[in-house]
Amino acid sequence: MPTFPSTLPGILCLLFYIRATSAHTVFSNDPPDSCVIIGDPDLYGIGVRLSYYLSFSAAVLATIFGLTDELSGTRRGMIIITTAALIDTIFSNIRGSFAILEWYIVGLETLGLAGPVFWPSFVKRKVKRKDGDEERKEGVEYDFDDSTKADAGLFGMFGTIEVINLCLAPWIYFSLHDQGYKKSCKVTTFFFASFDIGARGWTIYMRIQAIINIVGGIFWILVCGWLLYYAIRASWKQKESEEVEEGDEKASSTSQWLDRIGKAFVMIIFGAISAYFAERVIHDNSISMDDATLASGSQLIPFLVGLFNFVVIVGKCIITAHSSHSSKSISLLRDMYVVANNSNRGGNQVDFEEIFDPRI
Repeated sequence: MPTFPSTLPGILCLLFYIRATSAHTVFSNDPPDSCVIIGDPDLYGIGVRLSYYLSFSAAVLATIFGLTDELSGTRRGMIIITTAALIDTIFSNIRGSFAILEWYIVGLETLGLAGPVFWPSFVKRKVKRKDGDEERKEGVEYDFDDSTKADAGLFGMFGTIEVINLCLAPWIYFSLHDQGYKKSCKVTTFFFASFDIGARGWTIYMRIQAIINIVGGIFWILVCGWLLYYAIRASWKQKESEEVEEGDEKASSTSQWLDRIGKAFVMIIFGAISAYFAERVIHDNSISMDDATLASGSQLIPFLVGLFNFVVIVGKCIITAHSSHSSKSISLLRDMYVVANNSNRGGNQVDFEEIFDPRI
């Protein structure tokens, strides 16, 4: 059961996003031939972007330190934010927004920053298997870690949201490609380099990508259905015919630590690239959101949600690191006294419990 601090960010996000929005991405009509783009702060304003960045950073820290409850809370918040962003983007496109630009920026936030938070983690376990009446044989298998198993339902929910996102891409890049776009104005997107968003080459690339998304969406529907099924069934148990060897727990913990570091490193690279692409698109096109400052309610609330989530997880990381250091110090002192007792042959034995109480 998640603790209150881990669920509060999701609750605050829900209270913030359940509202009607009227802003959308359009060219300014003052004057009529203006090439100034008025952005939608509800989708990618400074507060919303910082909320994504802080929540993503919190998830990276939670991954490194193995904070499963806190990571679950971050995932819940990401699901709510991503769902709200997708719904808002759809309605904005229906209202006549600059669809291809808006969809690209939102995609970088929802897929590039929220997506890595839902990457599954695996652990390697040594097991002994029964082979009929023969002697048990040693083996190694990979399994989902406890965090992934516990959050299988969240993985399925987020995957379902992203399936909808992927399957709507053809609607955006075929039907709404020219919606809100002024051919007399140069608008660029960014994917490791700047591209004219209306150029034929970029259009062909995005339409091919949209078709691939449909194929990928079919695959992910099956995956998400499988995850939701297992979450409802709650049958994440080891096979009765397998036993984990004693003494493997320490080696497994070391392996998991290295795996978490490696996963966090890849998450940082992926998230940093996505954030940089989004900031470049907003900066290069000088998208105007002057009224949506960080002090405004529409930006301050999501920013505080992300900040709260980040501070809670940083505090938990500090406590975890301190506890781990204290445990190692106690273990070292125990070993030192054991060596002293073994060396003190024929003399009085040193009682560790009388000299040092590890509970203090």
